[in-house]
Amino acid sequence: MMFKIVKIGICLILIIDASISAVNAQAHANEDSSKSNWKTWGGASLELSLSKKVDFSLGYLHSENLQDSLKNSFNQGSAGLGYNFSKHFSVKGGFIITQFPSSANSTYRYFLRGSYKVGLGDKMNWTNGIQGEKHSANENRFDYRIIFITQFGLRKRLEFLGLSPSVSYWLYYNVGGSKIQYYDISGQPSVKATPDGVHRGRLILNMSSKINQMLSVSLYYIRQNEFNLFSTDRGLNVVKPSTGKITRPFSNYNVLGMSLKFNVDL
Repeated sequence: MMFKIVKIGICLILIIDASISAVNAQAHANEDSSKSNWKTWGGASLELSLSKKVDFSLGYLHSENLQDSLKNSFNQGSAGLGYNFSKHFSVKGGFIITQFPSSANSTYRYFLRGSYKVGLGDKMNWTNGIQGEKHSANENRFDYRIIFITQFGLRKRLEFLGLSPSVSYWLYYNVGGSKIQYYDISGQPSVKATPDGVHRGRLILNMSSKINQMLSVSLYYIRQNEFNLFSTDRGLNVVKPSTGKITRPFSNYNVLGMSLKFNVDL
């Protein structure tokens, strides 16, 4: 019974992602398919277990664009503090700083995430979480974000190479940011407003391998799609009728990534 629930859950994640991808493909049917954007992400993190319930983490992430001669897209540093209230419920908070070499610009954000994990049978875990973010003033796409997270993974690693596969989906709700000029059906300017709403989804397929007690390595694939869910009244990818110019175009891309994680018990 539990295995059927897991299969249904994973199928729903893949169906949602495929449906959103199909909508995007239809919306951009006339665009050059060669513009598909691929990136590589490489990172490392250090997690210090201060006690059975408290941990502190530091992380670094480097991104390169495969379509632009491996040009550095961004560099990111993070720090977080987590607390496990029980084996099911945990909270983590921290900050993330992102530096963009192309513009010499940096942004930062604070986040707070709550997660609840339940076992599905003897072999699977299902984790759901909500993350709130407050972004710096020089981030013009949004001021706040609410992220809904769901993940299916193994309760215990496989004996072979200590492998642990997982699949997750992150759904982003944006609030605030720079205002966008919208247009009525006749092509005339109607209202200027912030593009609040659900505008991004990320499908993440991850395979982690535990090398030893202190080190694990993960290989992952991410597909990011942006969209205007439910309504375009406060949407992204707004076309100016008189020129065809697009304001706040969708940012869709694929990622192949690898990360190293070091665990230290103090």
